[in-house]
Amino acid sequence: MIYLDVDYQINSSIDSQTQSCLRLWACVFRQGILDTIDSWKIDHDEHWFDSDEIYPGSWVWLCELFGYAPDKARDIVRIKAKEISRKEKERRRLS
Repeated sequence: MIYLDVDYQINSSIDSQTQSCLRLWACVFRQGILDTIDSWKIDHDEHWFDSDEIYPGSWVWLCELFGYAPDKARDIVRIKAKEISRKEKERRRLS
């Protein structure tokens, strides 16, 4: 399983309602990444992850919200997913 820090570091000068919204979107972002990785395990494409559309909740919108470059973030997720897959295969082979 991939670990993503949902306790995104939020500027303390931001009001509590905005902080709560940012934490909620961090959870949405995390779950979207996990769902994307799961879809790859069964050879399904993930439109959300690959889309360049911008709307609330989209990959690009969430990346911009948290200050990530969308393409670079995609590359990182793909690399981490491959590492996870390799470790799972190795664990199964050893058991």
